[in-house]
Amino acid sequence: MRRFFLLIPVCFLALMQAPAQNSSSRPPKGTSSTRPSLEGRILWKGPGFSPREVFWPYGVRGNDLVLERMLVGRTVRETSLLVDEKTGGIENCLVLLDNVELGFRKPAIVPVSIKDLQFSFRVVVLRPGGIMRLHNEDPLPHVLDIREGGSLVRSLEVVAGSILDVDLPKSESVTLVSRRFPFLQCNIFRPQWKPALVTGKGGAFAVRGLKAGKVELRVIHETLGVITRQVTIPKVGGVKLELSQEDFVPWGKRLHFKSIEGKGARALVVNGHVVGEDTFDDVLQFLRLRYDDYALPRNTLVRYGIEGVFIPLLASLDFHQNDVTRVMGAAQKIRGALAEGRSLTGAAREAQGLYFPAGESWIGRRDLDPWLGSHVFRTPRHLVQGPIPGARGLHFFEVLEVKGRGAAEKRRLRRVFLPWQPGLDSVIMEWRIRELARRARVFSPKAAMMTLIPRHNRT
Repeated sequence: MRRFFLLIPVCFLALMQAPAQNSSSRPPKGTSSTRPSLEGRILWKGPGFSPREVFWPYGVRGNDLVLERMLVGRTVRETSLLVDEKTGGIENCLVLLDNVELGFRKPAIVPVSIKDLQFSFRVVVLRPGGIMRLHNEDPLPHVLDIREGGSLVRSLEVVAGSILDVDLPKSESVTLVSRRFPFLQCNIFRPQWKPALVTGKGGAFAVRGLKAGKVELRVIHETLGVITRQVTIPKVGGVKLELSQEDFVPWGKRLHFKSIEGKGARALVVNGHVVGEDTFDDVLQFLRLRYDDYALPRNTLVRYGIEGVFIPLLASLDFHQNDVTRVMGAAQKIRGALAEGRSLTGAAREAQGLYFPAGESWIGRRDLDPWLGSHVFRTPRHLVQGPIPGARGLHFFEVLEVKGRGAAEKRRLRRVFLPWQPGLDSVIMEWRIRELARRARVFSPKAAMMTLIPRHNRT
């Protein structure tokens, strides 16, 4: 008898917590589980995918003994995009039906833990009146920023071993992100009483007990973007969908670098950014002239173009997209000043750029980054060229004199440089670019070029 009474609170607690993540597919009010359903899978198609090691912010490693003890013998992987190796299913996709409501309405406590620098749930569904109960199982404290639409709402500290009920804004979605470890992140969605569920390893979802008619399907993923579909549910049976990463529309306005995309077919794709065939050939031609006295084979030059030029360039541009948008504003000031007939010196002063005067020594082909060099060595004298996006910032330049020909050709120029992050030490910036290049995902539609891509960048 005593054992029976002990089971009552345990069962009650289980009932309180179960709806937190799994109640979303319960039949809407007034429906039966025998009614039609909407089922589907979200799969990764195309080149293989495997999680990278997290990008450690500069200065985080090597100065905290507690952290280093945690990391002995293990690697922390990036979880913003997870693809199951066996099924190809994309995890952590939030699936919503926007114009349907649940019949079962009961707020719940959603237990979420932090362990080994990862949240137990990357995506959390929180119903009206529900509570997110956070348990820090790591041996070190975490300072978490609560962000709403990219803006900081407030911060909170969760000390080691503590349990905290988090007071979250009532907006549709908020994010908890560690200030020290930006990869430690949890996305909280408040879909009110709409059917909502989160895909697991198989990438599958199912909402049963629907009424016949049209429903609005919305799939949200933090890095891939959004899928929206209007689906007609029949009176008998159900609907089955198969979606992939190609169906997602990226968040916001993704930057397109027209000078890199070019006008030809695709030669290379780095983190989703395209290198055009004509652009790649232009840099390849510069490399031929740069090393013409070595008579290097084509594959050697192509490999260098992939690994030494375009991967670091586009990996850095992708990472610094917010900085690119900001710095482009300063570049517009320079262009405006030049259009008014002002000198490059005066334009640079107005935009607060780094100005390098014409007194610089002659610059040879081997002294310049090939991407920038391919522009410098094809630009006529006294023509200001820019803005040209580089791995470290934006460039404007004007060629003043030309001396010599071929690989021995040298040019004297003045230029303006607008760095992505002005306060960042150049050594740290170089380290960051190397790390970003190592982690970049690269694909080529050309089979011969695909074999020249570093193996760690292919999947």
